[in-house]
Amino acid sequence: MISKYVVSREKGKLETTILFPHIVFSGLFFKMMPLIFKLMKQVILKGWKSLAFESNEKCDGCGICKRICPVNNIYMKEDKPKWNDHCAGCMACLHWCPKQAIQPGSINLKIKQYHHPEVELSDMLKQSKKFN
Repeated sequence: MISKYVVSREKGKLETTILFPHIVFSGLFFKMMPLIFKLMKQVILKGWKSLAFESNEKCDGCGICKRICPVNNIYMKEDKPKWNDHCAGCMACLHWCPKQAIQPGSINLKIKQYHHPEVELSDMLKQSKKFN
């Protein structure tokens, strides 16, 4: 539907929604409660910095995370990625890690990797070179 407007350059009515009631009434809010409590506990006990990205034991030091970072925030130390303090929060490192070895903080949030099925790693690496 939206593509029709874009292609024909027509103006249409902007659809809006109030997000919070939608999330609550869809049941998503209640499904997310365990995750929200886990995050709150982590932040309260260990502070915001405890949610910084880390690599786990599955990391093989391939460096894809460093190469794909659009803000050049990752460096390698002893064949393991380390994050500086200017992360853009894009999660490209997490979603493109071939070993699924990156997570925010030391708690496992069970974030599933996703990337568009028509986008290849080589496309992302070319794009990231434009920023660096």
